[in-house]
Parts: sequence; C-alpha cells; structure tokens
Amino acid sequence: MQEQTINVFLSPLLLQVEDIENKIFVVADIFRASSSIITAINYGVQKIIPLKTVEEGLTYAQRGYVTAGERNGTKIPQFSIGNSPYSFMSASLNGKTVAMTTTNGTGALLKVSSAKQVLIGSFLNLSSLVSYLTSQQLSKEICILCAGSKGDFNLEDTLFAGALVSKLTSKRELQLQNDAAQAAALLYQQEKHNLVEVLKHCSRFEKVEHEERKKDLTYSLQEDIHPVIPVFRNGFISLLKD
Repeated sequence: MQEQTINVFLSPLLLQVEDIENKIFVVADIFRASSSIITAINYGVQKIIPLKTVEEGLTYAQRGYVTAGERNGTKIPQFSIGNSPYSFMSASLNGKTVAMTTTNGTGALLKVSSAKQVLIGSFLNLSSLVSYLTSQQLSKEICILCAGSKGDFNLEDTLFAGALVSKLTSKRELQLQNDAAQAAALLYQQEKHNLVEVLKHCSRFEKVEHEERKKDLTYSLQEDIHPVIPVFRNGFISLLKD
C-alpha cells in the first residue's frame, strides 16, 4: 500500500485547485462554522446545504428552507438563525434541511467539493475523526484545510489542525507533507493543556463583545462531546454512516 501522507493548508488561499482530486479533506472553521455544523448534525439536523452568498440563502428562504448564517460574526437579518452552535440545538430543527452561509467556513467547504471525501472537523468530534481516519486503510493523502479568517491564518483552526496531526501520527505512520503540518503539530503540543487561555487572546476572541458569542467560542473548544462526523457530498452535508 502507498504510504499515507498528511498535509495542512493554513488558509484556502494556499490551496491550488489541482491539489484537490483524489484526496481526503478535513475542513475546520472552529469559530464557528464547523463547530455549528457538527452540533447541528448531532442534534438531528438531517442535511445542511453550504452556500457561498447571502443572495443564494435568500432564494432558499423563499422556497421555505430554514436558513442559517452570518457575515463578520453577525447574524444575517433575513435568515432564520445565525451561526451559533446553540442555535442548532433546537428540537424544531430535528429532521430539517438547513441552507447555510458563513464568512469563512462554507466557502472553504465549497472550494474542496470535488475532493474524494470532505469531512467536517473541530475539537468537538476530534477523537471520532481520528478513529475513522485510522480505521480506514486509506492510501489517499489526508489534507486538513483551515478556513482561516478572510484568507488569513488564524490560531484556532491551526491549533485544531495540530491536534489532528498529532493524534493521527500517534496512531499510525504518516508522512508530513509540508512545514505547515509540522508547525501546527508543534504549536498544539506546546499549548494543548492551555487552549482556552491561549485563544482568549487570539484576534477572533478579543473582537467579541457579546457574552453570547464568547459562550460560543468557549463551547467550540470542548473536546469530544459530539461523536459524529459530518460529510459533504453531492451538494449537502449529512451524517457519515460508513
């Protein structure tokens, strides 16, 4: 079997389109899209349709869909809900399909839609991801795509990437394909016991003034509270069942 490799992209801008096909992608937008998607699937949302623009979301709203989304951290006024994980815990969403657009996360997902497989990851489902990726005798390259912040590096997604690299390499032999994978793993190993304190000083957290959003950020750093893996295929996100 071909040696399995792992690669980290610290921003979607660092990803070339030709690098996508036949690879396994894990997309992470810790604050907050991937954490919200994982929460939604865990609480019974059947499907999520990721969208690039607000205008697309409004079209889905006119067709009767539940819509979720934000721009620059603020709920889109015409949408049903924003991008808080807590919004997706409502029993009224059980079995529903949600159309969703966010500043960074949904765009990152759409950029890798042609990959062999696209999984959504965060600290919330970290061990489930590790178990799945190590149980599959995959010969394809694993790529971790950090949604980042408007094309820029951010600390929270990088720390998650480092956690996933560290835990995967502790389970099986993997070749790190780039310096970003090495750097992310080193950063996580240095700060893994202090994530909340470290990220309280990151740019995303320091800009937050509302207590509800601070609650979202703290929630998103919890590890292994939702044993589900969302997968993006055929235009929508649903629970990975095999």
